[in-house]
Amino acid sequence: MSAVRNGFRRRNASAVAARHFGPNMTPMVDIVMVILIFFMAGSAFIGPEWFLDVGMAQGVTQTDADAREADPAPTLDLEIPPTSVVLRLRTSDDGATRVTGLGLTDGTLGDLDETLRRHREEGAASAIRIVIEPTPGTAYQDVIRVYDACEQAGVAGVALARSREE
Repeated sequence: MSAVRNGFRRRNASAVAARHFGPNMTPMVDIVMVILIFFMAGSAFIGPEWFLDVGMAQGVTQTDADAREADPAPTLDLEIPPTSVVLRLRTSDDGATRVTGLGLTDGTLGDLDETLRRHREEGAASAIRIVIEPTPGTAYQDVIRVYDACEQAGVAGVALARSREE
């Protein structure tokens, strides 16, 4: 009797099992993937960025400005609110981050550190609220560096705003 009939070769289960070496890996890989997904979903991805106490700056609409002009009633609020200052960050042609605002025009990050140090020494840092407005090409690490410098200087509040150039 020939092993080949009608162009097909006969195989039996013992021949197939003899060719296969080792355990079947498919169920083990499935279980490992399920466990991996379980631990990824159950863990918290905590990075330093999660602890930034920052809010998005709110824009003033025309109706807000009109309402203030229409109701000029005096208030007895003796506390002077912090002054808002916008720091615009952009990347120059040489790749360095440049700062505009808080008395700086196209200054470096070192110039900003010096300005913030001076405001802290004068006691004026607590009367400033800074809004950081990075352009889309600005490095994220420079935005965080400016944020940290403002926090260390004792600025009253730091917020992030979307760039107007978007």
